[in-house]
Amino acid sequence: MGEWIIGLAALEAAQQSSLPIQQQDVTLMLSDYLNSMTDRHGKTIFYACTDDQALKKLANAAYVADPLNPASHRELGRLLELVALPENFGSKHLRRMMKDGEGYYVRPQLVKDCITAFMKIHLDKSNPLHSKTMLHSLPGGEEDATSSSTHSIPYLEVVRKQALSCKRELPMFDCTEYPCDGLAPVIFAQNFIEGSTSQGAVIVHRDDVNLYRAELSKFLFDNMRGGEVPENFGPESLLLGQINIGSINADLTRKTVYSESSRYSVSFVKEKVGEEVDTAMDGDEGTNVGESEDAGEATNEVDEDEANTAGEPLPNF
Repeated sequence: MGEWIIGLAALEAAQQSSLPIQQQDVTLMLSDYLNSMTDRHGKTIFYACTDDQALKKLANAAYVADPLNPASHRELGRLLELVALPENFGSKHLRRMMKDGEGYYVRPQLVKDCITAFMKIHLDKSNPLHSKTMLHSLPGGEEDATSSSTHSIPYLEVVRKQALSCKRELPMFDCTEYPCDGLAPVIFAQNFIEGSTSQGAVIVHRDDVNLYRAELSKFLFDNMRGGEVPENFGPESLLLGQINIGSINADLTRKTVYSESSRYSVSFVKEKVGEEVDTAMDGDEGTNVGESEDAGEATNEVDEDEANTAGEPLPNF
């Protein structure tokens, strides 16, 4: 959901129109995008998340017993009128986008329109596109954003290590030493301290998200609605806008929600025959943990006061 909003925000910023993208345009474009998702392109499910507390608030506000299973069209209508209010949608990232549109470079109403468009499809089980949507409700609520358990979990960024030599004309990501090609490996985090309240780790594929952004930029450019874009503007220009806005968004949310988390860089590398990979975790070939980074700045410098030293692998990931 977040990347879809970023894509529309970048498109809206480029369009030469005083009229922003409207709700009906968002709904039509999302429907077209869901129709375009096939096994050939890898992505088959459009995902969003909320939390249990927000669902309870939504149910009370809309006077429904189950906000995920409206019993009538009237209940569905009431839910759609209220679901995009910040207190009724439990994604901390999207809430911040709605509350700080200027800082996130996103129009708050655009965020609300995207949420409404998604929920209109997801809540209507008769809609043929319903099966292509997924809404996951997480335990807890907004007050957990300031809890010590949220701040203390490790923050891992999966990055692609750059090759020593690279020709500039090669396509994106072809200049990396990375055995996974165009795939983003699934990584599961587990509680690694017995009796700990830690909820695993936050895992972000910092580079691989650009693969999805590149695909999304082409779709949005080919299916844009609203105003015109400059003559020399293309999918590549839109992608640059997505990357810029996405970086700002990620930093703002990380610094707000995970400001006290230990931060790590992780990369998958090929193990060469006859060489040892000292930093491989749990003996698994190709996993390499980088240095712990200061949570407030995206640098490779290690804070001497960090509890975890540089190069020390996190257990049981």
